[in-house]
Amino acid sequence: MRGRGPDGYWIYSDDRTLIGQTLLSITDPDGPIRPYVSDNDRIIGCANGEIYNSAELRESLRPDASGFQSGSDCEVIAHGYARWGDDIFPRLDGMFGIALLDRAARRLTLARDRVGIRPLYYSIQPTYVAFASEPRMLISSGLASREPCEEGLFHSLVLRRPLEPLTMFREVRAVMPGERLTFDSAGRLSSFTFARMPKQALEEEGRAPATTELSALKQVLIRAVERRIPDRSKYGLFLSGGLDSTIVNLLAPKDGVNRLPSMVAGFQSEGMADERVMARTAAELVGVPLISRSVSRESFLTLWPFLVWAAGEPLMFNSAIPLFLLCMEARSMGAKVMLSGEGADEMFAGYHHYPDYLAREDDGTPEYLFDHNPEINSPSFVLSNWIADESWGKRQWGLLRARIGAAVPFQGAQHGLARVLEFDRLTFLRSLLMRQDRVGLTTGIEIRVPFLDHEVLALATTNPANSHLDGGAGKKLLRTAFAPDLTSDFVRVPKVGFPVPIGEWATHPDFQNLVTTLNGQLNRSGFFRKDPLLNLPADTGPQRTGRNRYLWTLSNWAMWWHCRSSPNPPHGLWSDVVPHDAHVRLDHLAGETMRTIDPAPVAEALGRSDSPCYLVSAGWGPLTCTGLKRMPEAVSAT
Repeated sequence: MRGRGPDGYWIYSDDRTLIGQTLLSITDPDGPIRPYVSDNDRIIGCANGEIYNSAELRESLRPDASGFQSGSDCEVIAHGYARWGDDIFPRLDGMFGIALLDRAARRLTLARDRVGIRPLYYSIQPTYVAFASEPRMLISSGLASREPCEEGLFHSLVLRRPLEPLTMFREVRAVMPGERLTFDSAGRLSSFTFARMPKQALEEEGRAPATTELSALKQVLIRAVERRIPDRSKYGLFLSGGLDSTIVNLLAPKDGVNRLPSMVAGFQSEGMADERVMARTAAELVGVPLISRSVSRESFLTLWPFLVWAAGEPLMFNSAIPLFLLCMEARSMGAKVMLSGEGADEMFAGYHHYPDYLAREDDGTPEYLFDHNPEINSPSFVLSNWIADESWGKRQWGLLRARIGAAVPFQGAQHGLARVLEFDRLTFLRSLLMRQDRVGLTTGIEIRVPFLDHEVLALATTNPANSHLDGGAGKKLLRTAFAPDLTSDFVRVPKVGFPVPIGEWATHPDFQNLVTTLNGQLNRSGFFRKDPLLNLPADTGPQRTGRNRYLWTLSNWAMWWHCRSSPNPPHGLWSDVVPHDAHVRLDHLAGETMRTIDPAPVAEALGRSDSPCYLVSAGWGPLTCTGLKRMPEAVSAT
């Protein structure tokens, strides 16, 4: 877990318990490395994430809890639990996965923030309970079986990742957003939802939604960004050139001594939009310096299997690879925090398919949620073309329909935008957050998301769904509120997303060789009809067509199937199919490796197509690489 916490770790153990935590020290970088404990050492806690109202909670706890031993934001959790018990969790404003051990009661409590920004997983075994921030931790340690979860496998073909609490592994489950789980000394499990999304809370209380004043929205977003700016650690911001990231860049302080240049990545491709063009326009508009990077096909193909291994599940988004490279570069510049505009589309109705639902009456079926969603694979296509066992496929589709019906219940005949938004927050948004978490913390970077602040959520989700649309354009409230700051022409620019030229690359011999290799993995798994990757439908449309989505879905599934059998990063999968020019061979690129190797020359090499670079690590000690030409000498010397 060192990639998630490269600044140190602690372990507590007694005759029945072992709890450990790796540390990414942001709030209190000079503080002691020790467990978070209550005054009387009864409560021992560990946490992944950030508590933004920790200063207010400290004041509320004084003088009863005078035994604070650090300036860490997470230390308030143990003291707060000792005083308020389970009532501490609704008081927490932040992103978190928490574990608390009550030594006197022999009770373990797990809790996750209301949106699910930070992950938390657990496995219940006959003689123990295990938990971790990633499924891979539980699998690689042997605390949970590698046996796949059949429901999760099917979900990853239709929804492109498992619907929580399921994962890709049969013995691993996710703590749900806003959920608290308690395990007592007898091994009994109890569950309680301590926080719901604001819209759900309104409906349960029978209150009508409010209408947001634009001035209130702007002030709430200003506070959300301010809460996420670290006081003592360097930070940067992603700037794609879209409205969301541009707003975050606009609101972040320009004169902060810890602020690094904003960052964007793109691809050299014919006939495709390049985010770097709009990012440069946005950077000039808000007055911030910009670092722009290009990602080559070779570097993309090289890092792809490593990130599938790091994620512990198939990648829904191919943008994870350029995001990883930007995080590596940010880390090499000293950053520990990056701010992102993620979450705005799901909260303020920013995707292109939302207007389609405004004119369509909701029939209450799961199929209704899928029909116009460009990110979901057609269940009928999956069943007809991919699944070898027809009865198994139909059974899994029935189980998935039931799960969706329970998670996003039908609320009567009306336009379906409200239910579609809720469904996308349940599926698409959590996939985005998983990408942010795994990619960022694999490199020791914490990615923070102001648009998922609790105050922003309240304003966005309690407004009527159709209030976010203006004709065929979404995010009406955001566009109107920030038009004076960003010019009306800029805020009217349609959403581009992060286009990756998968369709263009798919015709290249390198990519076709990979497809052949991955197709063999699918055939060996036993779930698919023969040669599913070689029998995809013809590509008859623009870049984001069903064929490219099917290609990406199956390729990632095959990579995950390959990676799940090994606790180590994959390094032999591409040895015979990826050309060696401009190729970094990742024999072992784990978190501890990136702590000992300067990422800057690695990132530079990955972005170049005219110079070979081979990085090989076997868990060596500190290794300094200041340039490409010196890298072989450093390796040889070690």
